[in-house]
Amino acid sequence: ATKKYGKKGERGVIEVTTKNLTEEMFSAITTTDQLRKRIAQNILYPKAAIENGEQSTVKVYAYVNGEGAITQITTTPPSTSFQKVDEVVVVGYIASSISITLQQVENSPSLVQEASHMVKKLPDLAIEQFKNSWVEFQFNFRLEKRDAEIRLR
Repeated sequence: ATKKYGKKGERGVIEVTTKNLTEEMFSAITTTDQLRKRIAQNILYPKAAIENGEQSTVKVYAYVNGEGAITQITTTPPSTSFQKVDEVVVVGYIASSISITLQQVENSPSLVQEASHMVKKLPDLAIEQFKNSWVEFQFNFRLEKRDAEIRLR
Protein backbone atom coordinates (compact mmCIF):
# COMPACT_ATOMS: atom_id res chain seq x y z
CA ALA A 1 0.00 0.00 0.00
CA THR A 2 2.87 2.39 0.78
CA LYS A 3 4.39 1.75 -2.62
CA LYS A 4 1.24 2.97 -4.35
CA TYR A 5 -0.06 5.53 -1.79
CA GLY A 6 3.08 6.56 0.11
CA LYS A 7 2.74 7.63 3.74
CA LYS A 8 -1.09 7.58 3.49
CA GLY A 9 -0.92 3.84 2.88
CA GLU A 10 1.06 2.95 6.02
CA ARG A 11 -1.99 1.81 7.97
CA GLY A 12 -3.57 0.00 5.05
CA VAL A 13 -5.82 1.04 2.24
CA ILE A 14 -9.23 -0.06 1.07
CA GLU A 15 -9.45 0.39 -2.65
CA VAL A 16 -12.92 0.68 -4.15
CA THR A 17 -13.48 0.18 -7.84
CA THR A 18 -16.76 0.71 -9.63
CA LYS A 19 -18.16 -0.94 -12.68
CA ASN A 20 -17.76 1.01 -15.85
CA LEU A 21 -21.36 2.06 -16.40
CA THR A 22 -21.81 2.34 -20.12
CA GLU A 23 -23.69 5.18 -21.73
CA GLU A 24 -25.93 2.52 -23.29
CA MET A 25 -27.49 1.81 -19.88
CA PHE A 26 -28.83 5.36 -19.63
CA SER A 27 -29.30 6.42 -23.23
CA ALA A 28 -32.73 6.47 -24.85
CA ILE A 29 -33.99 3.35 -26.58
CA THR A 30 -34.55 4.06 -30.28
CA THR A 31 -35.82 0.73 -31.68
CA THR A 32 -38.16 -2.03 -30.53
CA ASP A 33 -35.28 -4.51 -30.90
CA GLN A 34 -33.22 -2.46 -28.41
CA LEU A 35 -36.23 -2.35 -26.10
CA ARG A 36 -36.78 -6.12 -26.13
CA LYS A 37 -33.04 -6.72 -25.67
CA ARG A 38 -32.90 -4.35 -22.66
CA ILE A 39 -35.87 -6.09 -21.05
CA ALA A 40 -34.50 -9.58 -21.72
CA GLN A 41 -31.11 -8.67 -20.20
CA ASN A 42 -32.58 -7.17 -17.03
CA ILE A 43 -35.76 -8.97 -16.02
CA LEU A 44 -35.62 -11.67 -13.35
CA TYR A 45 -37.99 -14.47 -12.43
CA PRO A 46 -38.89 -13.73 -8.79
CA LYS A 47 -37.65 -16.33 -6.31
CA ALA A 48 -41.01 -16.42 -4.48
CA ALA A 49 -42.84 -17.17 -7.74
CA ILE A 50 -40.41 -20.00 -8.55
CA GLU A 51 -40.78 -21.50 -5.06
CA ASN A 52 -44.60 -21.38 -5.42
CA GLY A 53 -44.55 -22.76 -8.97
CA GLU A 54 -46.27 -19.63 -10.29
CA GLN A 55 -46.54 -18.99 -14.01
CA SER A 56 -48.52 -16.22 -15.66
CA THR A 57 -48.85 -13.81 -18.51
CA VAL A 58 -48.61 -10.26 -17.18
CA LYS A 59 -49.54 -7.14 -19.11
CA VAL A 60 -48.26 -3.74 -18.03
CA TYR A 61 -49.36 -0.51 -19.69
CA ALA A 62 -47.15 2.57 -19.72
CA TYR A 63 -47.85 6.07 -20.97
CA VAL A 64 -44.95 7.53 -22.96
CA ASN A 65 -44.96 11.33 -23.23
CA GLY A 66 -43.75 13.40 -26.20
CA GLU A 67 -40.14 13.33 -24.96
CA GLY A 68 -40.20 9.53 -24.64
CA ALA A 69 -40.37 9.41 -20.83
CA ILE A 70 -42.63 6.85 -19.18
CA THR A 71 -44.93 8.93 -16.97
CA GLN A 72 -47.65 6.44 -15.91
CA ILE A 73 -47.72 2.68 -15.35
CA THR A 74 -50.75 0.48 -14.72
CA THR A 75 -51.92 -3.10 -15.13
CA THR A 76 -55.39 -1.91 -16.17
CA PRO A 77 -55.82 -1.56 -19.94
CA PRO A 78 -56.25 2.10 -20.90
CA SER A 79 -59.60 3.22 -22.31
CA THR A 80 -57.83 4.57 -25.41
CA SER A 81 -55.91 2.68 -28.08
CA PHE A 82 -52.36 1.53 -27.34
CA GLN A 83 -49.23 0.30 -29.08
CA LYS A 84 -47.99 -3.24 -28.40
CA VAL A 85 -44.46 -4.47 -27.76
CA ASP A 86 -43.83 -8.08 -28.78
CA GLU A 87 -44.19 -10.53 -25.91
CA VAL A 88 -41.14 -11.21 -23.78
CA VAL A 89 -40.84 -14.77 -22.46
CA VAL A 90 -39.18 -15.04 -19.04
CA VAL A 91 -38.09 -18.58 -18.13
CA GLY A 92 -37.33 -19.76 -14.62
CA TYR A 93 -35.84 -23.18 -13.89
CA ILE A 94 -36.65 -25.70 -11.18
CA ALA A 95 -34.57 -28.80 -10.47
CA SER A 96 -36.69 -31.84 -11.32
CA SER A 97 -35.83 -33.31 -7.91
CA ILE A 98 -37.71 -30.45 -6.18
CA SER A 99 -41.37 -31.19 -5.58
CA ILE A 100 -43.19 -28.09 -6.81
CA THR A 101 -46.51 -28.11 -8.62
CA LEU A 102 -46.49 -25.71 -11.54
CA GLN A 103 -49.61 -23.56 -11.67
CA GLN A 104 -51.11 -20.79 -13.77
CA VAL A 105 -51.72 -17.84 -11.46
CA GLU A 106 -53.67 -14.84 -12.64
CA ASN A 107 -52.24 -11.57 -11.32
CA SER A 108 -49.45 -13.16 -9.25
CA PRO A 109 -48.27 -10.28 -7.04
CA SER A 110 -44.57 -11.09 -7.41
CA LEU A 111 -44.77 -11.49 -11.21
CA VAL A 112 -46.81 -8.29 -11.63
CA GLN A 113 -44.35 -6.46 -9.39
CA GLU A 114 -41.32 -7.67 -11.39
CA ALA A 115 -42.92 -6.76 -14.74
CA SER A 116 -43.93 -3.31 -13.46
CA HIS A 117 -40.48 -2.74 -11.96
CA MET A 118 -38.86 -3.65 -15.28
CA VAL A 119 -40.98 -1.11 -17.17
CA LYS A 120 -40.40 1.60 -14.51
CA LYS A 121 -36.64 1.37 -14.79
CA LEU A 122 -36.51 1.71 -18.59
CA PRO A 123 -34.79 4.82 -19.95
CA ASP A 124 -36.65 7.14 -22.33
CA LEU A 125 -38.25 5.44 -25.33
CA ALA A 126 -37.30 7.50 -28.38
CA ILE A 127 -39.50 5.33 -30.60
CA GLU A 128 -41.75 7.67 -32.59
CA GLN A 129 -44.87 5.44 -32.64
CA PHE A 130 -44.73 5.17 -28.82
CA LYS A 131 -44.57 8.91 -28.12
CA ASN A 132 -47.72 10.48 -26.65
CA SER A 133 -49.41 7.09 -26.38
CA TRP A 134 -50.00 4.08 -24.16
CA VAL A 135 -47.76 1.05 -24.73
CA GLU A 136 -48.59 -2.52 -23.73
CA PHE A 137 -45.73 -4.70 -22.45
CA GLN A 138 -46.56 -8.40 -22.24
CA PHE A 139 -44.44 -10.75 -20.13
CA ASN A 140 -44.94 -14.51 -20.34
CA PHE A 141 -43.45 -16.02 -17.15
CA ARG A 142 -42.85 -19.79 -17.62
CA LEU A 143 -41.16 -22.40 -15.43
CA GLU A 144 -39.25 -25.43 -16.68
CA LYS A 145 -38.01 -28.41 -14.72
CA ARG A 146 -34.39 -29.46 -15.31
CA ASP A 147 -32.51 -32.65 -14.39
CA ALA A 148 -29.51 -30.88 -12.86
CA GLU A 149 -29.69 -29.34 -9.41
CA ILE A 150 -30.35 -25.61 -9.54
CA ARG A 151 -29.62 -23.36 -6.58
CA LEU A 152 -32.12 -20.59 -5.94
CA ARG A 153 -30.55 -17.25 -5.03
